[in-house]
Amino acid sequence: MRLRIVIGLCVALAFTLGFLHLRTQARQKAEIERKLRFAVPYHDAIMAFQQDHYTDAETILRGLLPDLERDSPDSVNLACVLHGLASVDHIQDRNAEAEAYYRRAIEIRKKVLKPDDPALAASLSGMAETLRAEGREAESDQYTRETLAIYRQHPDLYHKTRPMLLFNVAIVAGEQGRKDESRTLLEEAVAQFEQYEGPNNPNLAMASTSLAEIYSADGRYADSEALFKKALAIQQAQLSPNDPALARTLQDLAYVRRDQGRYSDAASLERRSGAIYSKASPTQTVNEGALLAEQARAQANAGRYKRAESLYKQAIEADKQKYGPEYSRVADDLQLLAELYRDQNDLPLQAAEPLFQQALVIRQKTSGQDSSDAAEIVSGMALLYYYEKKYDRGESFAARALPIQENNLGPESLEVSTTLNRLGLCQRDLNKLPQAEVSLKRALAIREKRLPPNHLWIALSLQNLASVYIAQHQDEKASALLERSQTICPKPPAAR
Repeated sequence: MRLRIVIGLCVALAFTLGFLHLRTQARQKAEIERKLRFAVPYHDAIMAFQQDHYTDAETILRGLLPDLERDSPDSVNLACVLHGLASVDHIQDRNAEAEAYYRRAIEIRKKVLKPDDPALAASLSGMAETLRAEGREAESDQYTRETLAIYRQHPDLYHKTRPMLLFNVAIVAGEQGRKDESRTLLEEAVAQFEQYEGPNNPNLAMASTSLAEIYSADGRYADSEALFKKALAIQQAQLSPNDPALARTLQDLAYVRRDQGRYSDAASLERRSGAIYSKASPTQTVNEGALLAEQARAQANAGRYKRAESLYKQAIEADKQKYGPEYSRVADDLQLLAELYRDQNDLPLQAAEPLFQQALVIRQKTSGQDSSDAAEIVSGMALLYYYEKKYDRGESFAARALPIQENNLGPESLEVSTTLNRLGLCQRDLNKLPQAEVSLKRALAIREKRLPPNHLWIALSLQNLASVYIAQHQDEKASALLERSQTICPKPPAAR
């Protein structure tokens, strides 16, 4: 009896094991089929995307979406499809749709993947690029920094893309007034572009020019000039003779020469730059609006202000059309046109204020109320009100810009000296002579520390401070300052 029971149990057990084996095989087969139902079309979508067949890629990915959302709402596969749809939308400039898909992909990938997973980095980077394309630099920067944090954990894995991320974070840091951080990141980006992409890569030239601009603002003219020359050599070898990027580097190098008092050299470089701009067409890196703005600047440098006015207006419309009316580059265009109206006697001064106000609204939205970009516009309006003899308003606007610039750029930055100079002029003409003396002496001290001794801005500060001493009947002090000014610049320079 016991034997029969044991045998019966063995038979039952064998039957059960066989059934379980068959069921396991069936499940494995079903799982394989399920995976193939995703993997095959997903692979086809990737191939279509890589071949620029974006409509085909989108159709395939949308076909996968309903089943995944129903059966696997927090799966890696769903995140892949959402990321793919975001990429398709972004590359076709449908950035609002791309943003929504990237957000969902990031949410899932943060749940199911490790914090340093390459797939998460890809979605974060895609979101950063999408927000940047919408002109939302501050939000973009958050995602770029998250991506960079992942890249830094794998120094050998992302060497092809990490330098560009460093560059992007550096640019935003600079725009937000964090100059020290921007400088450090750009120095790292330049080194990595050179290490991983070689000494003749256009990206190295791009990063070098950005770092050179910071060195120039720091008064490190030799370092700045060396970087601009390095970029120029790369661009001359790689770009067409009429590429606008080449013209921009020549123009920036001209500014460095001018800041060193090498005015003849600067004028020669500006002529070369203007000649290139006059023949240039938009490129992948310099779009229509940016090119029109640069052409306008070149025309203004050449004294053709009416032509510059027309080109700035075209740049504003081109950038509004491409990006929308509240994009940061539209603020740049508006500010440049406002400054042209403010500074040139041949153009209507009253046209400047509404343009400054429009630019300020955009800057405050995109960069923040207390950003250095917004403060620059406020300071620019202070000079406008000084020219319009609205000294109370000028003093108020300069005083409003000053603490923001001191906080963001440092108390001895050239931007601070500019605002102090404008504040001092308004105080002088309001007969607040002691306050004007303090403001203008401080502006002069910064400029003497940061600029070459023969710089025009030093001559300007000397003359402005002398005018306060004359108003105070301190003729001996005034005479000494004017004598120093004459050795730099016989003709009085324009207010800054």
